[in-house]
Amino acid sequence: MVIAISLIFGLIAYQIIYLCATSSTLPETMFPGTLFTRPWDLIPLILFLVGGFWIYPQFYQKYPSLFSHALIISTLPNVATQLHMAFGSTALFDNHFNIAHFLKIIAYLVPLAGLILDYIHTYYHLEETNQTLNTEIIQRQQIAEELKRSETHLRSKNQQLNQTLSQLQNTQAQLIQTEKMSSLGQMVAGLAHEINNPVNFIYGNLRHTETYIQDLLGLLHLYEQHYPQPDAEIATYIDQIDLQFLEQDLPHMLGSMKQGSERIKNLVISLRNFSRLDESDLKTVNLHEGLESTLVMLEHRLRSGIKVTKHYQHLPPIECYPAQLNQVWMNLIANAIDALQEHPEIEHPHLIVSTFCLNDYQVQITITDNGTGIPEEIQAHIFDPFFTTKPVGSGTGLGLSISYQIIQQHKGDIRLFSQKGQGTEARVILPVEPVQG
Repeated sequence: MVIAISLIFGLIAYQIIYLCATSSTLPETMFPGTLFTRPWDLIPLILFLVGGFWIYPQFYQKYPSLFSHALIISTLPNVATQLHMAFGSTALFDNHFNIAHFLKIIAYLVPLAGLILDYIHTYYHLEETNQTLNTEIIQRQQIAEELKRSETHLRSKNQQLNQTLSQLQNTQAQLIQTEKMSSLGQMVAGLAHEINNPVNFIYGNLRHTETYIQDLLGLLHLYEQHYPQPDAEIATYIDQIDLQFLEQDLPHMLGSMKQGSERIKNLVISLRNFSRLDESDLKTVNLHEGLESTLVMLEHRLRSGIKVTKHYQHLPPIECYPAQLNQVWMNLIANAIDALQEHPEIEHPHLIVSTFCLNDYQVQITITDNGTGIPEEIQAHIFDPFFTTKPVGSGTGLGLSISYQIIQQHKGDIRLFSQKGQGTEARVILPVEPVQG
């Protein structure tokens, strides 16, 4: 069927091309010696530009895939094709015509390659999913057969099945959240790297710029001392640019630029500390750095009037998985902010982050908010996978579940203490000794 349809459309296309190439009644399409040698090719050129710079990027943002990305890339050969045709080709099969049609082949191959790669990726993903599902079906069938053969062990088998299901849910939740945090970490680290170089360039040159400006202003003052009566044209220009205000405002402007550059540098450092892509293994770190980086990452949400108080005591370095603990701080602090922002009736929203040593072997981190608290009837399920009190689309129910698993992996403890109308305290206890396994 595919071959037959391809042949039919190929013949139709050939007939149309042949008719256009040999007919003497068609309107003139080529104008040698003019700027637009083939003006009709300006229409597809404009369409490709609109598609490449507006339609394709929006399509990619809504449906990110190799195919949608390939569509954006195909804009380059398509635009190059139409440029050769509209501004260069004056006859059939001249150089511009041949180059354009070779580029058109590439323009078709790029999205085709993206589509094929998408299909291959989807196919393998589907195969893996089917294999996993088949394996799980077989395992459950075997368990069901065993239950039928031995009713006296029904209760224990049901318990085993529930445990298996719970482990699958936990594993699924951890895989989803790990993939999401890994993507976030890569994006954050890349963003920090891209921002760091130009900011360092700007920040370093600001110091030289300030020195140069001071030198120029000093030179200007010397001219004022030795030539107190300037030429009329110079005096008019001084009035036009308001030289006195410029001398006063320029240092303030440079100071603001330096302050802004320092702010961006600090933000880049926080982004790097938060992502910690190079620290997937055990590392000895200062927990305060991770907490501070998380607060910087969430600073845009704290500007809504939430007061943050930090009570940091000296903590010994902790050997841990830094990126995982940063994920815990992000989940806990973000949940506390949600609890405050969802209730605008709270007059003075307040977030407290505290750290201290319980003893020589343990440290404690608490994150406290003065929100409305967690209802007592759901507190027992707060760490269950996929359990959430947020509206559909606002939460996945994975944050606290993943945080619980991470703290358990670190041989620590995490609990939530809450009373209605008195806020919530998230309490994390971690061992000082290195985590094993």
